[in-house]
Amino acid sequence: MLTNSVLLHSKADASVEPLACIVWNTFQVSWSKNSTYQIAFTAYDDKSVTFEALDVESQIEFLGQLYVIKTCNPVFDSGVYTKQITALHIYTTVSQIVQHNQTGTGISYTPAQVLAYYLSGNTEGFTYQVVGTFASQQIDNLGGDSAWDGLSKIVSTWPDAIIYPDNQKIVVYQHDSFVHNLGRRISYLHDTSNVSLTRDSTSLTNKIWISGKQKDDQSYYFPPQYVTIDDSIAEYGVFEAPPLSDDRFTDAASMVAYAKTQLSPEPSISIEITRIDSEQPVPGEIRHLQIPDTGFQTDVEVVGFVWYPFDQSQATSLTLQNSARTILDYQNNQRQLLSELSQARANYSKQIAQANATAQSADENASKAYDARLTGQLVDPNNPISTGDLPAYYMQVPSDNEEMGLSAGSLFLPKTRADLVDGLEDKINQTIPNTVLTSLKWQDSQGTNYTLSVDPTTGQLKLDKEAN
Repeated sequence: MLTNSVLLHSKADASVEPLACIVWNTFQVSWSKNSTYQIAFTAYDDKSVTFEALDVESQIEFLGQLYVIKTCNPVFDSGVYTKQITALHIYTTVSQIVQHNQTGTGISYTPAQVLAYYLSGNTEGFTYQVVGTFASQQIDNLGGDSAWDGLSKIVSTWPDAIIYPDNQKIVVYQHDSFVHNLGRRISYLHDTSNVSLTRDSTSLTNKIWISGKQKDDQSYYFPPQYVTIDDSIAEYGVFEAPPLSDDRFTDAASMVAYAKTQLSPEPSISIEITRIDSEQPVPGEIRHLQIPDTGFQTDVEVVGFVWYPFDQSQATSLTLQNSARTILDYQNNQRQLLSELSQARANYSKQIAQANATAQSADENASKAYDARLTGQLVDPNNPISTGDLPAYYMQVPSDNEEMGLSAGSLFLPKTRADLVDGLEDKINQTIPNTVLTSLKWQDSQGTNYTLSVDPTTGQLKLDKEAN
């Protein structure tokens, strides 16, 4: 850990000393496009001069950038003395520069002209630079406020402007000149544990009044007119942007094409993620974001972060924002998911219908089976059709049975054959001898034996009773 990477510039004697009293896992850097740029940390009383010197308006240097302490909150708790420090990037002190004069109405400016109006001749050490190309825009009543207000006018007048300072050098970038693709990716569950997507229609615009260059007689080269993006209006309604006046254009078609690039016809998509690691973020970097579970992937821009440079256990939080391509990818992904959901619902409904049909068929078959059921009772053993080997049953029909032609309560006696009962035919064949039958013997209930035979001479039957 390089503790001397954080330096204190004392306001008392202009000395520069390394800060060693920082509770390092509390040190964080926060940045948000055209908004926040600050550091915050907790310092503990190590009896050092630098701890005592930590106070408002002192300057802290980190990674070559200066920050001015704006809040210092001393805390005494359980015998421990600490200070809660919040320091804003030094470029925010441009608010100390005031432009007392004020221009009139109907005047067009470029960002460079606005910066010059506020910063030219300042004694605070501020300089400025514009990177990229901006069209002139009309600003009424410029001035009569601070240079910080002037920066706010630049951001509101040119939506594609990004202010990213280098200490007291105010640099205004046109968006495409600021962003850069380093070929790095962010994959859900590989690089980040969570992804949160937010759609925001606050900056939605789909209609704008345009006017181009005027001739010497104050007439226009082409009539001022409205430019609209009809698909956006059909979906979201009318969201009109401030009028656009640009004397660079003498051709209507060219200005209409340019005006459409200044509109935001779709809600923006803000994506917040927490990285698994504590990687140092790069403002304006284009990353390729992938969410494998949904198939969503697109290029996004880093527009904000919270970074803990001295604590590897605290993950970097990134705020990512869309490009036009991101919105298209999001819409396509939503349509695909909706299509898959509709198909899943259709398949589910089909399965339910099939299950209901199967259940109904089973219920109908069960009802038929119940109505066609047979009950019975054993026939009286004395009935001559009954034998000990093949008991017979009287069967009763409980309900009308159309197939059998029987009405409820009818009795019937089913017949069978030996070959229809497994094993019975073999048993009978084993019981009946294969030799010619010449006599038959039996015994009555009193134990008397009888023999019935055929006289081989006469062919007559002869019955003999054996004596007891």
